[in-house]
Amino acid sequence: MGLSSEYVNQVKEEFQEEYLFKEPLFSLYVNTCGISKVGIRDKNALIYQQDDFCISVGLRSPLPPDLLIPKEYRGVRVFVRVIDETRPL
Repeated sequence: MGLSSEYVNQVKEEFQEEYLFKEPLFSLYVNTCGISKVGIRDKNALIYQQDDFCISVGLRSPLPPDLLIPKEYRGVRVFVRVIDETRPL
């Protein structure tokens, strides 16, 4: 059984504090950070993992080699991809 959306949302908030809002300045690269489903982010996920919640990070541009975002944070999978700049209409 997967983690609850409430737990994953709490972990996402902690993740943002640790990785996105402190030095080194990830905020220059990170455009979005939200919650998604593993099956949406990983088309090869095992059937029992597809409905699990995960953290989804969208980048404006690729991170430099000295900035690393973990693939898992406090038991929650983290998916990172470059999506370019997203702005409100």
